[in-house]
Amino acid sequence: MTKKLIKKFAAEAQSGMNRREFLSSSIGVTSSLILSGTFTSKLFAASTTQHTLVQVFLRGAIDPLSLVAPKANGAEMNFYKASRPNLGIPKESLLTIPGESVYGLNPNAAKLKSLMDAGRLRLILGYGCENPTTSHFAQQDNIEFGFGAARDPQVGGGFLNRALYGLAATAKSESLPAASIGVGLDKSLSGAQNALAVQALGSQSMYGLNNHSPGLSTEERTLAGYYSTEKVNAVDYNLASSGFQVKKALPTLVAAGSSDAIVSPSGGSITGSDRHYAGLTAFPNAVKLMKTDPLLRVITINVTGWDDHFQQGPMTGKYADRLKKLSFALEAFIFDLNINGLLGRTSIVVHSEFGRTVKENATAGSDHGRGGIAMVLGANVGSASKLRRPAKVLDSTNASIQQNVLPVVFDYRQVLAEVLVEKMGVSTASLTHSDPKKRVFPGLVYNPFGVV
Repeated sequence: MTKKLIKKFAAEAQSGMNRREFLSSSIGVTSSLILSGTFTSKLFAASTTQHTLVQVFLRGAIDPLSLVAPKANGAEMNFYKASRPNLGIPKESLLTIPGESVYGLNPNAAKLKSLMDAGRLRLILGYGCENPTTSHFAQQDNIEFGFGAARDPQVGGGFLNRALYGLAATAKSESLPAASIGVGLDKSLSGAQNALAVQALGSQSMYGLNNHSPGLSTEERTLAGYYSTEKVNAVDYNLASSGFQVKKALPTLVAAGSSDAIVSPSGGSITGSDRHYAGLTAFPNAVKLMKTDPLLRVITINVTGWDDHFQQGPMTGKYADRLKKLSFALEAFIFDLNINGLLGRTSIVVHSEFGRTVKENATAGSDHGRGGIAMVLGANVGSASKLRRPAKVLDSTNASIQQNVLPVVFDYRQVLAEVLVEKMGVSTASLTHSDPKKRVFPGLVYNPFGVV
């Protein structure tokens, strides 16, 4: 049944492609991943553009105190040095953060400093979810579902999928309103609104899609019935529907093509196997998709490998290597967006499930903490100071610090809500909508963060 459906979908989705070329490409259709809603087959060709949110999730919990560290003599410096005799970054090595006198930036993040100097990057220290769990998976779920201190049992699906309800119908792409670039659809995009998980562009190697909507359109039902020889079999029915939706999205994805090029405007590139390191090739492919479909509203990207319990190495080890590559990719991403005229309509939020412990552990690593660090990137992220932080970060009298974790001072939802409301046009009423399917951030009292 599966092979038969794939051949049918491939044959009917060519849209000007050579049949042999199309069938020699690889198409992956699986009912274990998520898509909901209705796709249309035509490419979007209008000149109207809308703001796009790119969410970059650093899976594994990035250590904030290895990205920024005290550089000024005083109580915070003394506490930091005592807490991190092996992980500490020497103050003379730290780079200057615009508008910041107490903290400096890891020298391996020099390309992030370039972005800050240009007004295109701001850091937020003490960022996170109010829920106190330090389980990677539980906290990732809390963030992707849009929860605060407690979960809302009425709400289903991800916060980004619910946010799509708050966008006017004419402001969303007909073929691809939201996409996860990588293997599998992020939970933040799961739900009843259209979203597609794309593994690669141009070659039709993609993952799609299980319809979690309670109903299908007449056209979908007709085509699903046509393709499924066992209409009473739910698996075959969903596969047929999913295949139809993949077919309708293919013209956009094929037209976008694929790019692995990660080139820095200040010189150099990421080449060879490093291009695929932790999903970094998603950045140039995000630009390709945005150029092809100007009404693409949401993109999610995952960068893995930040769980540093052993031999963390913020200066020369594993952390330093990942930070260099991430910084390089983000600078190249901003450059690529800018030269393609897309930066002014793009906001990027880079965050993690939580931070790491203040004190290093016995194996020169750090363990699960609370408050973390986030990056907000765009054409102009506001404020002369490019580090938003508590007045005193390492306050030894603070109860959280005494428990070896940074407190969560800045609610992640406020940052994301500001992008959704101020840049993307989601109404404030949608944030706590009476309809659970449209309730973006249950229980949130919206207070603009002032970062976009």
